[in-house]
Amino acid sequence: MNMSKWFNFYTFDIMGDLSFGQSFDMLESEEKHWILSVMNAGFRVVAFAFPGWFMRALTTIPRKMRAAGPKNQFFEERLKKRMSIQGKSENPDIIHFLIAEYENASAEQKLRLMKILPLDSRLIIIAGSDTTATTLTHLFYHLATKSEILQKLRHEMAQILHESDGQLNNQKLQHAKFLNGCIDETLRLNPPIGSGVPRVTPQGGLVIANTYIPGGTNVQMPYYAMGHGQFPAGSEEYWFLSNVTNMKQRKHCSKEPRSSFPNDSSRVQN
Repeated sequence: MNMSKWFNFYTFDIMGDLSFGQSFDMLESEEKHWILSVMNAGFRVVAFAFPGWFMRALTTIPRKMRAAGPKNQFFEERLKKRMSIQGKSENPDIIHFLIAEYENASAEQKLRLMKILPLDSRLIIIAGSDTTATTLTHLFYHLATKSEILQKLRHEMAQILHESDGQLNNQKLQHAKFLNGCIDETLRLNPPIGSGVPRVTPQGGLVIANTYIPGGTNVQMPYYAMGHGQFPAGSEEYWFLSNVTNMKQRKHCSKEPRSSFPNDSSRVQN
């Protein structure tokens, strides 16, 4: 069974529901929606990691714009349909708050926001679905190939189910230490995003791996390199990290634009 395909169906269906209040129904139909095929084809360009100015330049090519027409029209129609039922749902979805901001804006602001809303709706679906599907695929691969880890996770889930009368409680899942450890470790070993964390070097510059980088330079550290720099890749003993301090340090480095660079450039020599 191709679980990668089914995880894609699952996450896109959920994000479609959360973003537009309407699922793509791929799990039910067992068929890939055409919009998913179009978006997957677009990911091939992203894999080359072209600079932002190059990607913007592509949008000025008439042939490229015509090819994107059906996709743009699809999302615009979904957005209009979703806006027509704004405020009528008991459980507000993600885009509810974006539409609410649009409705409360001035006439001038609405002209600007109306151009942004379709882009935001697409971003919500792509960012939430593709990354989640990729992570689920890698997580289940590791669980399928590491029986000891799978048994530990089953034991933890059994305790939660027992305490919740057979129902999974979201609040308890948030504090499931081993489950979240497995997810974090999957994200470290197999980051779903091929790019990295952009940073700006401090004034005066600094030395990274024996190379001087001038101050005010945009640099990027790929997530894969960050995740494999401190721990042995794929090591069984690090599948679930007990060293919480290192985990907190890695998370802290992604909070501030310059947090990964010390003020003293002499501290970063290799």
